[in-house]
Amino acid sequence: MKVYITKVYIFFVILVAAVFSMTCSRKDKGDFLAPDEAKIEIRTASREITAKLDELMETPAMQVLDYLRGLLSGGPKGSSVIKPLSRHDVIDTRSLAKLLQHAKAVSNQKGGNGKYQGLYRYNFNSSSFDLIYDSVTYLEYLFPADEHARESHMINAALTITNLNFNTFTFNNNGDSLPEDFFTMADITLVLNSQAVLSCKYRAAFNEHAMPSSIELTIENNPYQLRMSLSGSGQNYSSTMLLKNDNTHLMNYNFSIRYNNDKDKLSRLTGTLQITPVRLEGNMNLANMEPCDDSDIACLNESMDITVVHSGRKKKIGRLEYRAHPEPAHNENPREIHIIYEDGSSEPLADIFNPDLETIKYWLRYSEKH
Repeated sequence: MKVYITKVYIFFVILVAAVFSMTCSRKDKGDFLAPDEAKIEIRTASREITAKLDELMETPAMQVLDYLRGLLSGGPKGSSVIKPLSRHDVIDTRSLAKLLQHAKAVSNQKGGNGKYQGLYRYNFNSSSFDLIYDSVTYLEYLFPADEHARESHMINAALTITNLNFNTFTFNNNGDSLPEDFFTMADITLVLNSQAVLSCKYRAAFNEHAMPSSIELTIENNPYQLRMSLSGSGQNYSSTMLLKNDNTHLMNYNFSIRYNNDKDKLSRLTGTLQITPVRLEGNMNLANMEPCDDSDIACLNESMDITVVHSGRKKKIGRLEYRAHPEPAHNENPREIHIIYEDGSSEPLADIFNPDLETIKYWLRYSEKH
């Protein structure tokens, strides 16, 4: 089942989409930072982004959704039975997807033809959810918000989805017909201790190929707000998104989108993307890259020209290029995206935007040199 309501372009999803799928207008934003300074600034920016998103993940709404996801996984404890949410899941897409999958599975078992409706209550004895009422027009889950509430047998959270509508598309997968649901409408409310902590309003439409033709999404998770929209006609569409904490902008984009002639694939994205304080500018020609073999690095790079800019410093940090993976035999992908500094030195982009050993090693090397 494909739950399109969860497909919000957030943080690394946008970053990856931009790196692999974006064509945007490139502008001269000044000189490059010196390589050593650029390497410091990109890591400082990475830590700044990480810290801001970690704060978002610690909001009561995100913590409760994380716990609900664990309960829906069938374990006796919430997030301890599965991998916890990461900062990449700025909107808890997996909790909502798992909830809807659970409701549809129960409905199918009871001969309900896969309807997303019913009132479910957590059963502390069986560590699962019981369907209390099925003759309702909404979907609601009542559950303990954390481990303390579960141990106390206390129901203190409720997730309710109303006005839930969807279109079902059938796709061919190696000769098998697979139906997938694309949601066109939903209103979501999360209540914790009798107080609403998150609300979401979603409206969408899709063409005959299940490509979106319009989207309106609003999410309130005080003090965070997300607004996203897509509209247009024919092959040409526009989309904007803003994620902010009160008046502080965490991420935003403004894209012009073009589908191919058959309107079943994305042909081009044009616009700007900023994950404060990092901005990507440049272009990728998808049509030219399509015939390139994954291991043909030169072919791929001929169709990519993306610069990484520090918006606060108004300086270029480096440019992005494909490089061959140093150990292709141990990696499914024979290439990876590198950031190339002004002196030609380079590093894998993933090493910088993940708090891993490679980042720690860099800081140790830098300290030894300076």
